[in-house]
Amino acid sequence: MKRRAKWLLGGLMLLTALLVWTARPVYARSQADDKVILGGTYVLPAGETLQGDLRVLGGSATIAQGARVVGDVTVIGGEAVVLGDVEGDLTVTGSTARILGTVAGDVNLVGGVLLLGPHAVIQGDLRRMGGVVHRSPGAQVLGQESGLLKPEAPSSALVKEAETTTPFSALFRLIWWGIKVTFRAALLAALAALLALFAEAPTRKVIAEMTTAPLITGGVGLLAYALLPVVFVVFAITIVLIPLAIILVALLGLAVLYGWLALGWMLGDKIAAAAKQSWAAPVSAALGTFLLTLLADSLRVVPCIGWVPGFLVSAVGAGAVMLAAWDAYQHQHAQRKTVLVDGSLPSTSSSSSTRSDGGEEA
Repeated sequence: MKRRAKWLLGGLMLLTALLVWTARPVYARSQADDKVILGGTYVLPAGETLQGDLRVLGGSATIAQGARVVGDVTVIGGEAVVLGDVEGDLTVTGSTARILGTVAGDVNLVGGVLLLGPHAVIQGDLRRMGGVVHRSPGAQVLGQESGLLKPEAPSSALVKEAETTTPFSALFRLIWWGIKVTFRAALLAALAALLALFAEAPTRKVIAEMTTAPLITGGVGLLAYALLPVVFVVFAITIVLIPLAIILVALLGLAVLYGWLALGWMLGDKIAAAAKQSWAAPVSAALGTFLLTLLADSLRVVPCIGWVPGFLVSAVGAGAVMLAAWDAYQHQHAQRKTVLVDGSLPSTSSSSSTRSDGGEEA
């Protein structure tokens, strides 16, 4: 319980930091203040100057042609379009950024997509870590380029995508999006059914963790989300530890997937209980995961909501997996300690007494 209290304290500290970071209003009282976009939309009009930093978390921001940002621009899980000038650095993490103007500082890309238009100019360095760069002919990077991945071949199609959109293409993309979302939900539902068939006992423990203490599991998941990029960057700087950094990312990805399937299973059980039905475990897990995935993907297109609900729910699942794994480790450690203290396993001693009473030996 004391260890869980420490995890809860860490999660609460993370949430407090996020609240402090986003406490400033989206529309500040003066142009001398920083701008924080949390799941919303912001446009810096032409001729205006933002004397501060621009931070975009799960929203979208557009710097119009003729507009200027004196500070840095940071985009996390959102979208940014730079038509004007950015005098500071541009940092893109898990997001999409379109540059059609000028960035005087450096551009840092971490796991996102960077689109450079034909008139884009990056006066500083371009650093990539797991990101994808689409560069149109005429785009300039005056500084050095470095990163773990090589840039893709130049492409102007994605940069001009908005200009070539027609009603027919928009309808086609909507239908294609529906097909992809349905296929993804069906695939995760199949994985959940397999999980219910071959790993019911450990998954039930994960469900119990998130049912009894959802705030604790959510805090642990958010803490892991916040610390992993820092650890990954530190490990990646020391070239020898790059494999360990990749392993950590893979483990967190597995925890997120496992937690999501467990959440879907829990939702299926809730639906079965509400309908007063008794479904088999694979059916309940598959149906719940299918509906959960469809709902999360559908909310992504809702303005001011987007990826936030799915992100928070996945944090609860990932945190539950971590706590369940920690409980299993503690249980095994306690068993080993008992063996070291007693000198023999309880089952071994009981079987030995049975052999001595019966006078038989194996």
